Amino acid sequence: MLRIGTAFATVVLGLIAGTAAAVLADATKGKTMTIAGTTSGPSTTLVALPIPENYRMVDERSVAVDGEGIELVRYERIDGRNAGIGGEHFSTVVDGTGRLKGFTRMDLAVAGGQLPSRDEAREIAMSFLRQAAPDLLPVLKISRIEPHDEPLQATHKGQSETVTLTGMKVKMLNTADGRWF
Repeated sequence: MLRIGTAFATVVLGLIAGTAAAVLADATKGKTMTIAGTTSGPSTTLVALPIPENYRMVDERSVAVDGEGIELVRYERIDGRNAGIGGEHFSTVVDGTGRLKGFTRMDLAVAGGQLPSRDEAREIAMSFLRQAAPDLLPVLKISRIEPHDEPLQATHKGQSETVTLTGMKVKMLNTADGRWF
């Protein structure tokens, strides 16, 4: 297994396909998807997520998370590199009102460099929440901030292997409704 350190922070926003992580990284130029903030309560804040320009939508389907119907949209690289489940992707989870419930960016382009410190990861997460879901700020409790590994299936020198992307997870609890994010 190849291990790659990454300079990104991970914030858990909602459970989808075994991955509850949203990767916050240096924005890559591309299309922008505007959807509502990441809360389980009312929010009027809209969030613009950069969809990497070298990605295209490959799947859209209805799934249930926490007993709620949501839409899962998966984007994969246009060139087909490391495509399929377990490979490189950018995915969003949106509820019926258009509110963002979670997103994931698993991309070798965000690999490399040093992890942010715990304080830096906390600030990245709080900055995102100030923009995406300010209503969570007074009711959140930070549980832990620690390195978090995510496997990624990749082809390297013609061989398929599992690459481990490492980020910083900022795990929080919404004390108003008991949901973790």
